[in-house]
Amino acid sequence: MGEGSSYESMMEKLKSGQAGMQRFAVIGIAEKVRRGEAGREALFLCLRYSEAPVIDQTVRELICLAAEEKGKVEFPEVFRELQAALEGSPSHSIETITKAIGYLSRLLFKRSSPHISTIFSPHNNPFIKVFASRVEAHTELLQQVILFVAEVTFTSYADFALFLSPLLTYTAMQISTSTRHTFFFQSLHSHLASLSCTHLSQGLSIFRILVECIQYYPRESTEEIWVTTALAEELVDALKIIMNKSTGKAMEERLCGLELSKYLVSLCNDLSNRGLGSSSVLVLLKHSVEVQMDKDHEYFCDFDSMLITLAHMLATMQYEHEQLLLLNLAIVSLEWKQESGLQLFQNTVADFPVEVLFIFPVIHVMSSPSKTIKKTAISLLQVLQKKLHELLLNPSLITISESTLSDGEKFGMFVHRLVKHIWSQDQGLITWNCDSGLANIWLSKLLGSNNRAKVWLENIQLTFLKGGGGSKRILSSQEKPSKDVVLLLSMVLSGLVLHPKLGSCAIEALTALSRIEQSVGVSYLLVVLFYLNFLHKYGCKSQALVLELLGMLPDLACHSVTVPLILQTVQQMLNEDSPMELRATALRLLCKTWEFSDHVFVHLQKFLHPKLLSSSTLDMDLVISMAACVRDVCKKDPDRGVDLILSVQACIESKKAAVQALGLESLAHLCEFDVVDFYTAWAFISKFLEDPLSDPVVSYSLCVLLRWGAVDAAAYPEASKRVFEILWEVSTVKGMEFSDLWVEARISAIHALTFFEVEYFQQKISEFPGKHVDLLISEHSSKVQNATEGLVIKFLMHEHSTRRKVLRQERVGMNKVEKLLHALPNIIFSPDGKKSVADIPGASLLCLTFSPPPKALAKKVYLKDLQKWQAKYKDALMENAEGIQLSRNIFLALLSLQSWLSFMRCWLRAKIMVFEAEGVCDGLEQITLKAAKSILQDIRSIAEEVVPSTAENLALAIGALCMVLPSSVHNLAPDASEFLLHWLGQDAHEYKQWTSAISLGLLSTCLHITDWKNRYEIIFSLLKVAGRSDRSLVVGGCGVGLGFACQGLLHGDSVGAGKQEEELLGLVVKSLTQLLCQICPSAMKSLQSLYEFDLFKTANSNYGLNLMDYTAKQWDNSDENVWGIAGLVIGLGISVAAIQKHDSPTMVIKITNILMSWIPSLRSGQRQNLLSESFAYNDVSAVSLAVGSCLALSTAVSVCHKLELMDEELDSLVDGFRILISESASQKEHGYLYQNLLMASCIGSGNLLSCILKESAHPMRLENIKHLLETIRRTYIEPNPPVVHFGGMMGLVNALSAGAGLIDPFNKVVADLQPRATQKETSFVRGPILSNPHCEVFSLSLIQEILGVVRDSNDIHLRHSAGWALSFLRNAYFSSDHSLHQETNVTHIDFSSNSSSISSQSFPEDSTVWRLCSVLLNYTTSQTGSIVPVNTIVSVLRCLEKAPRLPSLDWGGLVRCLMRYKDQISANQLSLVPDKHSLHTSGVREECVHFSFVHADHISSLLNFLNELCEISRLKLLEHSLQCVLLLHMVDMIRIFSQTRMQKFFSGIMDFFGRQLNFEVIDHDTEINSRLKTSLKITFWKSLHKCLTDLSLPSLEIYSQSIKNCMQSLFQLLPSLPSNFSEMRNTILLNAEEEWSQAIKCLMDAPKEWLLDILQIEVKDSEEREKYPVAMKKVIFAKARLVANNGMSHSELGKVRSYLLNEKSSDNWRLLMEVAMALRHTTNDVKRKWLLDTIETSCVSKYPSTALRFIGLLTSSWCPYASCLTLDPNSVLQDLPFTCSSLFVDGSWSPLLGTFINKWLNLIERLQNWQSSLDVTAVESIEKDEKQVSSILLEISKQTCIALKDRLPFEVQFKLANITVSES
Repeated sequence: MGEGSSYESMMEKLKSGQAGMQRFAVIGIAEKVRRGEAGREALFLCLRYSEAPVIDQTVRELICLAAEEKGKVEFPEVFRELQAALEGSPSHSIETITKAIGYLSRLLFKRSSPHISTIFSPHNNPFIKVFASRVEAHTELLQQVILFVAEVTFTSYADFALFLSPLLTYTAMQISTSTRHTFFFQSLHSHLASLSCTHLSQGLSIFRILVECIQYYPRESTEEIWVTTALAEELVDALKIIMNKSTGKAMEERLCGLELSKYLVSLCNDLSNRGLGSSSVLVLLKHSVEVQMDKDHEYFCDFDSMLITLAHMLATMQYEHEQLLLLNLAIVSLEWKQESGLQLFQNTVADFPVEVLFIFPVIHVMSSPSKTIKKTAISLLQVLQKKLHELLLNPSLITISESTLSDGEKFGMFVHRLVKHIWSQDQGLITWNCDSGLANIWLSKLLGSNNRAKVWLENIQLTFLKGGGGSKRILSSQEKPSKDVVLLLSMVLSGLVLHPKLGSCAIEALTALSRIEQSVGVSYLLVVLFYLNFLHKYGCKSQALVLELLGMLPDLACHSVTVPLILQTVQQMLNEDSPMELRATALRLLCKTWEFSDHVFVHLQKFLHPKLLSSSTLDMDLVISMAACVRDVCKKDPDRGVDLILSVQACIESKKAAVQALGLESLAHLCEFDVVDFYTAWAFISKFLEDPLSDPVVSYSLCVLLRWGAVDAAAYPEASKRVFEILWEVSTVKGMEFSDLWVEARISAIHALTFFEVEYFQQKISEFPGKHVDLLISEHSSKVQNATEGLVIKFLMHEHSTRRKVLRQERVGMNKVEKLLHALPNIIFSPDGKKSVADIPGASLLCLTFSPPPKALAKKVYLKDLQKWQAKYKDALMENAEGIQLSRNIFLALLSLQSWLSFMRCWLRAKIMVFEAEGVCDGLEQITLKAAKSILQDIRSIAEEVVPSTAENLALAIGALCMVLPSSVHNLAPDASEFLLHWLGQDAHEYKQWTSAISLGLLSTCLHITDWKNRYEIIFSLLKVAGRSDRSLVVGGCGVGLGFACQGLLHGDSVGAGKQEEELLGLVVKSLTQLLCQICPSAMKSLQSLYEFDLFKTANSNYGLNLMDYTAKQWDNSDENVWGIAGLVIGLGISVAAIQKHDSPTMVIKITNILMSWIPSLRSGQRQNLLSESFAYNDVSAVSLAVGSCLALSTAVSVCHKLELMDEELDSLVDGFRILISESASQKEHGYLYQNLLMASCIGSGNLLSCILKESAHPMRLENIKHLLETIRRTYIEPNPPVVHFGGMMGLVNALSAGAGLIDPFNKVVADLQPRATQKETSFVRGPILSNPHCEVFSLSLIQEILGVVRDSNDIHLRHSAGWALSFLRNAYFSSDHSLHQETNVTHIDFSSNSSSISSQSFPEDSTVWRLCSVLLNYTTSQTGSIVPVNTIVSVLRCLEKAPRLPSLDWGGLVRCLMRYKDQISANQLSLVPDKHSLHTSGVREECVHFSFVHADHISSLLNFLNELCEISRLKLLEHSLQCVLLLHMVDMIRIFSQTRMQKFFSGIMDFFGRQLNFEVIDHDTEINSRLKTSLKITFWKSLHKCLTDLSLPSLEIYSQSIKNCMQSLFQLLPSLPSNFSEMRNTILLNAEEEWSQAIKCLMDAPKEWLLDILQIEVKDSEEREKYPVAMKKVIFAKARLVANNGMSHSELGKVRSYLLNEKSSDNWRLLMEVAMALRHTTNDVKRKWLLDTIETSCVSKYPSTALRFIGLLTSSWCPYASCLTLDPNSVLQDLPFTCSSLFVDGSWSPLLGTFINKWLNLIERLQNWQSSLDVTAVESIEKDEKQVSSILLEISKQTCIALKDRLPFEVQFKLANITVSES
């Protein structure tokens, strides 16, 4: 303080003690300050004096100084000094200072000073300072507050609240500290309440502030509750006065009344939950409602939420006086609602009628003995019945408003919202499930449903049925809901009974709920009676609803207290004067009640007396009801059933069919439990059964009984025979078999027959053998047929177990064809030496073998003889190479190469034996390689020195050597290719180039799959030579070589080279077409269409090869050029096999059609006229194209046939070749071109026929086959050039499946030509000709004829051709026995059943299995277009699947033939089958696959069939259902396929899914296609899951990496689930849910270390970075599901929390729900950690709304009312205060409250700073999109803390109370 001399005198006067001088001194100081002199410190110092005059005058002067317009003292400074003085001033000055503070406050507000917000902030409020500083100031403070309120006119309600609200809340919170604080607050509240009634302008504002602040009043102790109640009473009185005086502002009055009512309801609910009395509050609430009614205020819709809370309170209240008050309150409230004009169907406010929620609570309290309560409850029910009547009359008129209650009571709000969703069946309904056991599937089921309300009701039903009276499982304490939740659900379900669509579900759920809570059993009974009375009173037409309600009565009997009441109710319905229908229904209810309580049996037995059942006067319905009760008693309790045995007898003796049937069923149940002997009973009842076929109902029940006759059938032979005959008569009844009742009766009879032993059938039924199969195949009803399958399978098993043990003979005898072929070498090469190897060199390669020396010799002698033995092969090599003349004919070169294969196989075996004898111990693979290198070296050394014709053959021999080597010995191929490439590059030597080109093409297929370098070098070399060579034969050889090389592409297991190999394939095929276009311009038009395909577009010049640089071919029209063109065509045809692997079926068909167009007889319109001008035999180009097409067409057609792209055209193709041969042979011209065409047409026709028959899928007419073979035969029996003779013989043996010239480097399996068992002779042939016994005579004559040529002809060329042809046939015939033992892609199996001859057949013709096989054989050889027994085929296949063994048939061909069946049912069959719905409209093809997998492990042909079907190129073309079936059998594939084959399948299937099913790429298709793709992926997930669960550990380890890779690829293809469920249609959403469900099941059983890799996201480039959010969402979703299923630790889920909470909730709402679902049933420690961590994240998150909503999800899932809380983003926020408070009621959560509140306050502070923009950091750290919800977030956060205020310290409570929320 300044100590100037001018103030010293004045300060001295202050010490004088004289009041006058002291006052003048203070005045003097003040004057100096007023003049601007320094002296404020001196004036403030005066307040420190203890003398009253000094303090009084100082206060006055300070007020004057502050009040002046240009005051020298600021208001804040004056307030601060006065408050400081108050704390230390003597008692006599307190009143003065308090008055000064009050005056200054009024002055401040009157002047609207800018200091108001600072001075009157909650923590600086001067009145609060006064209240807190001196208790003595309370009296004057009260007066100043009243003066302030009375004198100050506020410009806005906000300013008023700024002054008054902090004071009220602060003083209220201090009630518990002292009685004086309590007295002050009560006085202040009373005065303010009075002032609100008298203050004209601001009375409503005062009242509103009082109502708002009352929620902060403590009510922990009894005294606090008493004070709070008294204050509430004052408010009610004030409200009454305000409304009586008010003349305007009706809306504000209504709002004030609503707020007060809401508080009173909340207070009442709180007291009720604590078990404290709430009667006084109920009285106040009633007065409040009455006040608003008297004022004629309209009813607020928001009041509905309070009514719901009151209804729940009524159900939970225990004291009668409170129940009575609440009933009266409900009556008053509903009357107010009705008087306000808020009718049920008023369009302006149409909403759900909450009145129906009162039904259960009102009925619940009616169990009270108080007459007053009952009377009042009845009055309320009468009011409710009026509403229900309106609802019953017009249920469809209710329209649910979309708006939610914005200001209702919290508990009532969420209940109201739930019921609105359910009533309107809104698809926005999402809640938590009731049962933890269903948590894993609940959300998917709910979201995928079209009626979520129904799903919610069914969930309640399924949950609480577990704890039902008859259930074995009782709900645990954690699963069992609290009584409050049970009562709440009872309210809701009772209110839904009259719902037009959900009423039945509500009753079922209510029934389930009634079983778990004893205390509500009587109430449920009364609810049922109420609704029954209501429906009867108002004439309800819904009998179903009545029956549903009646059906609920027996379930209530699980509570013993309700049994007498139920019994009394039912017995009244059974009075004689009751209607018969009612009596019948009541009797069934009584029986059902007995199931829950055995005490009822005495009463039930009285109504089931035998005399009543025999009475003819009773109504039929009543008698049937009695009989049904007897049946149920016998079924449920056989001991009680014995007590009713006379009643059972009476039923059986009845003449009424229905009664008799029920009696028979009753007896059947007693026999089943062995309390009655069947045959004893049968002896008695059989006389009452006059005709078992008289009525289907009786027949059905009789058959159910007769099945027990099988038990002691042997002991009662005569009786059992009659029993058996009855069953057989019923099962084979004719004329009425399509009646639904007779179908059920027949099924019952057939099922009963399966109980009898098989021997019994043969003993009791004459001529029985085969009748069971006849019953199966003659049946038209699929249901009966399915039942018959069980009987047939029983026979199959019996016949297998009792079969005779016979010795299997390996070969009983040879057929004539086999004998001839076996003797062929001796016939061709006679011992006398007249016919040597030089005469028939080709045949010698195929037939001659050198016998090895016997091993019994001495070692040295044996080794020497071995070397001599293998040296013979070297000599034979030279002899045959010199003898075979290729004559520049490419087809002869192919025959030579194929012949060398057999020779090389023998020579290689001899070499290996030599090395083994020499003691080489390097392993079989190394020995084989060493032997092959030795042979290669021998050939190379010879080839360099021989003449060109011999060298040509040696080049082919090298290719054959490489082909016979196993794939494991692949090191020889590079050495051989080096030699052949050297020959290929020698342009000056044609003889070296053209055969080397062919061998190189085949050799490239023998390279290791990783040896891309050599493979590409071979292909490029062939392309370059073909492009630059001017020799037609070289170009043709290169074309054939390229064709073979194509087959080596896209065949390996390496997917990495897939794209590169596709490009190379396109390059090769494109090169072949361009070469053809250059050489034959006439072919350009046909080939030009191939350029449209993607395969050609993939061809590029990245390989350094420019196709445009090819030398233009300008060959002359010379005959020598025919094989140049033909070779290119053959190469193009061979490439079709590779093209189909590229998934180009259209291109395959296109090339096939092009080849057909080049054959004159197959051109459109030229079948009958080959001499048209469009084709000339002297046209080299046309003939050459035809020659090549004839030889290549069979390969292309075979591919098309396997892919099911061609079937009906096959007969016409064969006939076209016959015409071509006939027409060509009739030409007089015999030129070179003609000879080659005729040769090629003969060979091509034979190839085509054999390819068709080899598949065994297309039956061909035997007559057509004979015509073709006869046409071919004439070419070599008539005078023709040697080439034509050669072609005719080769064509004929090829037709017999010799396969000459057909080289498939990857198909080591040849057609099985061994004769097989077949059905009776037919006009159609299916399968190779030689394998058909009915063709034996015909084929034998052809072979003998050719053999005669070999033996007797003098023409060396003819003899050579015949011998070579028969050698090919012999080689093929005897190779079929062991071909399958060679290296294949399948596992080694037992081939004995597939290679045995007819004589080894051990199945009698009358055996069941053979009869079933006959059905399939008859169908597959039947005439096309005949009636197809669809059901029969499927049933027979299903039966044969169960057969332990099968006959030796061509099962592969048979299944292929069945696979051609496209489920096209003829009109004739439809007319024969009235039961059209029972027909299998699909499934034959699928059943074929099932059948094949069952038997593939021991039938090789089925194994090969599956091997073809599982080729990815084939799999892609199959229909969706068949693809799914194959994938589901993946475990079976692993069982029957080799590891290499399965690795190839896994690689291909991953590529298939990656290319074909990627939703990101091709999700623009129709919904149907999308659904099919999803279904396929679901199936793949199922199959992978089956692999994880069903495979043995060793197998799983072998394929672990492949399975893991598949799962990883599939996971990336999983659909992204929408965050907004309206974005996708339910069908698509349901498909996505199902796919995710299967994926999670699979991931659950996967090894844990796999999950880390599968759920890992790698960001390598910008494209992957863009997809990161989508991928992350999938990972989060998967982790959430895995955690929910206990398949992953919750810590893994915690790693994605920060990402999840830093995104918009609208984008991730589904994920938030999934994570909350996963955390719902974790431990409390985990829950607490997640809750706190989420709050911490909300304090830094860019989207605090996301964190708050997630907290809402967590707390709602953990609170007791979880199943009733809706889960939309707005609701979880709105319910957050309620869910948090409900959560912390649990004692286990109480220790967490302090930490929770501290973190929550940090969040509130952040939101405040953000909203007010005071904190720049807070503003920048939150996204702008959140601004629109800022006020909502802050308000919700505030209300959440307020809901927990009773557990918070004072400082926190006060801080919360003064948080202001501004409008955003």
